[in-house]
Amino acid sequence: DNSFLEIGSTIVNIGENIGADSSSGSGRLNIDLRGGATIVTVFDTGRSATDENRNPLRLLGNVGTIDLFIRAGLISIADDGDQTSTFGDINATGDDITLKIGDGVTYDNLNITKGTIEAFSMPGTQAEIKGGDVTLQGTDALALLICDAAASIISNITGLITTITGKGGSVDFTQSNQLRTVTDIQVAGAGFTIIADHDILTITNGLTFASGLELLSTGSAPV
Repeated sequence: DNSFLEIGSTIVNIGENIGADSSSGSGRLNIDLRGGATIVTVFDTGRSATDENRNPLRLLGNVGTIDLFIRAGLISIADDGDQTSTFGDINATGDDITLKIGDGVTYDNLNITKGTIEAFSMPGTQAEIKGGDVTLQGTDALALLICDAAASIISNITGLITTITGKGGSVDFTQSNQLRTVTDIQVAGAGFTIIADHDILTITNGLTFASGLELLSTGSAPV
């Protein structure tokens, strides 16, 4: 079923459990956040989807002021190829999160602390990945990617990444054989790892290191 319930409330809370009893959650909840919603919080969702190859909670939005906060659940945003959506910031902060962002989503910032995320469209400003397992897909460009200590990022996007700031964690460019380019990589923290191949990844201006940091090894897949 591809029909969506339109909700125009300014503040929307989804899956908030009040009281001692627990709920298994809906297997199909399709919500279109129209009419000026500004804060949308997903506390949790169902764990089994009614529809094959879907997540239990599917969202659409058409306002650039919508900030989405996800604490837990299985969520998709504009996951059909012909769907588009507009959000402000997309934030994921819980371990128990599976999030898919479709290729028709326009948004400002992606802020990930935990969870498993697959994004087919890139934010207009920056992606700050503090933790979790994040896969970046598609053809969009990305101005700034920040990788922190608890982050594991796979970058398959073919659009230009202007700057990567590595505070820790890892960015892996070896999961796709398509040619890709990063303009600048700034190594800002010890333990930041780049997994790449010279034949696939071009780093236009090379690597720059914060004071006291240096390149330890190029390994088997040199940068």
